[in-house]
Amino acid sequence: TRVETVRSTRGDAVGVESRHADLNEALRASAAQPQGIPTKWRTIALSACAGLVAAGAAGYAASRPDGLLHVTVLNTGAAPAVLVRGADGSLALVDGGSSPAVLLQALGRVLGPTDHRIGLVVVSGGEQAAVAGLEGLPGHYDVGTVLASRDLNPGGTKVVEALQAAGAVAVDPAGR
Repeated sequence: TRVETVRSTRGDAVGVESRHADLNEALRASAAQPQGIPTKWRTIALSACAGLVAAGAAGYAASRPDGLLHVTVLNTGAAPAVLVRGADGSLALVDGGSSPAVLLQALGRVLGPTDHRIGLVVVSGGEQAAVAGLEGLPGHYDVGTVLASRDLNPGGTKVVEALQAAGAVAVDPAGR
């Protein structure tokens, strides 16, 4: 303890014992420690954010065109689908297999997160095993043009009509 001289409101000096030396010391000690989130958690949070940014940048870079033609045969069940990526990054899809869900999964494995437009879809014949999967494209991918013969069987015609309803333009290669 120590004695301090304090002036009263009347102006005369009054001796006061100060017993808050321990309190002052505790206040100084707490001011020296960082407040808020502990350093360990801040480091973990910053590392996680940096990892997410790096993963996003890598995914974006991987989906950009590299100037080469890429042809990928997709395993879509009974009949394969073929995805072609042009040198400029444009996409074409030939047939779609028998299942919309399987086609969308296969496309999700090979296309980047920014690939939402397939410029050309080719319907080669119209057999259900080869084209039924194309019905899953509307709502997931924008389709620019559908190249299909007017002589398709009912299954192929149904797929082409669904793609047209979603905004695709149908073209007959024979010009009919």
